[in-house]
Amino acid sequence: MNHRNRARRLAPLLALAPLAACSPEFQPVVYLDDLRVLAIPFDPVEIGPEESITLSPVVYVPEGEAIVTQSWSFCPFSLGPQAAYECAVPQCEITLEPEPDGSITTSPGLLALECLDRVGQDLDGSLPGPIGEIPERLEVYFRYTVEDSSGLVREAVARPAVWPLGVPEPRNRNPVIAGVEVDGELLEAGVALEPRAEGEVAEVRVRVDEASLDRYVDPSGAERTEEPIWSFFSTAGRFEYHRLAGNEVSQSWKARSLRPEEHEAELYVVLRDLRGGQAVAGPFVIPIEREGG
Repeated sequence: MNHRNRARRLAPLLALAPLAACSPEFQPVVYLDDLRVLAIPFDPVEIGPEESITLSPVVYVPEGEAIVTQSWSFCPFSLGPQAAYECAVPQCEITLEPEPDGSITTSPGLLALECLDRVGQDLDGSLPGPIGEIPERLEVYFRYTVEDSSGLVREAVARPAVWPLGVPEPRNRNPVIAGVEVDGELLEAGVALEPRAEGEVAEVRVRVDEASLDRYVDPSGAERTEEPIWSFFSTAGRFEYHRLAGNEVSQSWKARSLRPEEHEAELYVVLRDLRGGQAVAGPFVIPIEREGG
């Protein structure tokens, strides 16, 4: 069956697909003190109706805790944040079994077609809006749920783009983090830097591989280049800002507001292109010399 015929079979369900906003953040940003889903990169960023996609959650787990359960659910269309991301077609919501690392690989387009086959005539005459037109692009809905050994549960939503008639070229790609530096020293994930004294300030600089930023046409018809959006997180100390925009940005991290047990900080950086592409770097370890030993 060609792309257009498959897309026509999806049309009754596509009429139910609102654009959902980003999932809300349930904890204070910047400071990591318990279980947190930092990002869910997926590859490829854009997919055709029969193609597969891999979603790989990046989860921070506090020292002394471990992930005990992970699960995924899929629905072709969510009702959005105003309805707590409830599935717009409950008959279509299914559970997906993750790999040991929490990732899943599946074909959202084919899952949507299977849903249409299952519900069949039950949807006839009950769908809002026009159902004859095939959208060029839609966002499907994945919910990731993780629980750690403390009993804390976190959820996050991923919304990959599916092109029912085929992905236009060139495809959007995930951006690439070219480097993360602290006080001019290029960092390597998991390798500890020189200690910082309690109260000391360090400059954190990040830069994107500009060749990984894609050109695209915005809704007004103007051609643009993606603008990187950076998010910063730390297990100890505080960043000056949670979010910055630009190809190369810097900000301060300070060894302050420390708990008695905190003697090092793990820093994480998340890069987004606001078109679905994501990248994560870290943890970068900074030992902290505490006053009084």
